[in-house]
Amino acid sequence: MVSRDTKVHLGTVGITLLVLLSVEYAGLLPESEATIGVIALASYGAIFGGAHLYLAIRGDDGMVPAAARWRYVATLAVVLVAGVVYVVAGSVVVGPVTIGTVALAVAGVAAATYLVTESIDAYRSSSV
Repeated sequence: MVSRDTKVHLGTVGITLLVLLSVEYAGLLPESEATIGVIALASYGAIFGGAHLYLAIRGDDGMVPAAARWRYVATLAVVLVAGVVYVVAGSVVVGPVTIGTVALAVAGVAAATYLVTESIDAYRSSSV
C-alpha cells in the first residue's frame, strides 16, 4: 500500500514538473543564465521540500516527525538561498573573498548542522 508521504511527494513532483513544462511551452522562460539558475533552484526546492513543507504545516507525523520536517525545510531554505546568492552574485569580491565562497560556506555549515542535529535527535529517540 502506498503511504500518504509517497502520495504527497509524487503530487509535489508532478505539480512542479507540470508548472515547468507549462512555462517552457508558453515561452516564458528567460534566457539569462542567472535566471535559469534561480528557476532551477526554485524547482529543486519545490521538489525536495514541497512535500515536507506541506506535511509539516499539517503537523502530519507519517513516516517522519513534524519537527524533523521543519528542520529539513529550514535547512533546505538556507541552502537554496545560498545557491541563489552564489548564482546571482558569486563572482563579486568583497575584501579578500568572493560572495560565492561565503555562500558555499554557509550552505556547508547548514548541511553539517542539519546532519548533527538529526543524528542527535535520532540517537535520543532511539535510546529512550
